[in-house]
Amino acid sequence: MFLEGFARLADEFAGVPSDGDPEADLMALGHAYRAAACANPHLYDLMFGRPVAGFRPDEAALAQIQGTFETLTRAVARCMDAGRFAPTDPYDVAVQLNALVHGLASLELRGAVGSTVQADHHWRISLENTVRGCRQPPITDGPPQP
Repeated sequence: MFLEGFARLADEFAGVPSDGDPEADLMALGHAYRAAACANPHLYDLMFGRPVAGFRPDEAALAQIQGTFETLTRAVARCMDAGRFAPTDPYDVAVQLNALVHGLASLELRGAVGSTVQADHHWRISLENTVRGCRQPPITDGPPQP
């Protein structure tokens, strides 16, 4: 079931263009994440909530699910390659975007962002503001220390 949730997320991502406007394509990935979470809340909880005590995916499962994050990282890199985002590490930006959509999806599934209309609003402005912020020079303090 855990892997099925990621397979469905990958299917949603596969429906997002990767050859149009890079920012629009990136934001479409955010909306695809939302669609997958809302269509499969039980799987979303298995994927990220760990409702089964002690469950930890093995290395093979982790490798299998990495593709969804790589899709996001490639979309961020496209924005940078097109000169739309300030140059930085695409992985770092992908982590930030992943945290945003994961947080929004988790809140929405728990009813914490209001009605569907209110949730639509929060998703739209959150993605737009984040993408806008990515156009600016990144704030960094060097690589993370071990």
